[in-house]
Amino acid sequence: MNDAQGNDDSAVIDEDSDPYRPKQNHILSHAVGQLSSTDNPDFRAGNSWGGPARSFALEAVFREFARVELWDETRTTGRFWFRVSEFSGEGLWHHYFRTSWDWAQNKWTDNGSSSGPGHP
Repeated sequence: MNDAQGNDDSAVIDEDSDPYRPKQNHILSHAVGQLSSTDNPDFRAGNSWGGPARSFALEAVFREFARVELWDETRTTGRFWFRVSEFSGEGLWHHYFRTSWDWAQNKWTDNGSSSGPGHP
C-alpha cells in the first residue's frame, strides 16, 4: 500500500497547498515556502439516534503528513502521490468522540471527547 496515497477529506477551507503565497486567516497561517492545515475531524451523532440512556462513541486514529501530487498531461499512467514529510509527532494522533443523549434538552451532549497526539 502506498502510504502517500492517503484518503484525505474533500474540504479545502482547512488546508492550503500553495507554498508560493503566505496565508493568514482565522483558520490557517503560514509564510512563503510553507504549507498549513488544521484538518480537524468532525464527527456528529444524528438526533434521530437519540433516546433515553443512549450513548455513542467513535474512535479514530490518524497519521498526519504532507504529500505532493505530480503529473502532467503527457503521461498516460496517471497521477502520482509522494509523501514529502515525516509523519508528524509520534506518527499517530487520535480523536475519541463520546456523546450521550440528554433527554431533558432533547439533544446529544459531549461526554468526554478528546483529541491529541499519540494513541493513549
